[in-house]
Amino acid sequence: MKLRSAAFSLPELLIVISIMGIITGIAIPMMHYFQTNAAKNRAKRNAQNLATTYSAGLAVGHDFGEGESETSDVVNKVVTGTTVSVGGFTHYIGLPNLPQPQRDEALTHLEIKAGRLVYMPSSEDD
Repeated sequence: MKLRSAAFSLPELLIVISIMGIITGIAIPMMHYFQTNAAKNRAKRNAQNLATTYSAGLAVGHDFGEGESETSDVVNKVVTGTTVSVGGFTHYIGLPNLPQPQRDEALTHLEIKAGRLVYMPSSEDD
């Protein structure tokens, strides 16, 4: 009687390694696409958050854009934020943890229209 060992045979190992190679060959080129797409979506999300925070400031009587004509200056004021008192409540309005490179990316989706900071979807947005 012949005893069979518990190890894999050479053809089985070669098949597994070739399948892993095919999967890797597909996955690695897609990583660049996913990273680029994630960066674009992060910029859009940050721009939407900045515009929403700006609108929240207006709703409680604080205009981040007062005296500013450049979008980047308004964005920096929104990121810095402010504390406002409404009624008996004190609110902080701002995005203090937004790093400068992400602010710059978000600027491509923001404009000042009619004196307000607004999110402007790009033409490639659906």
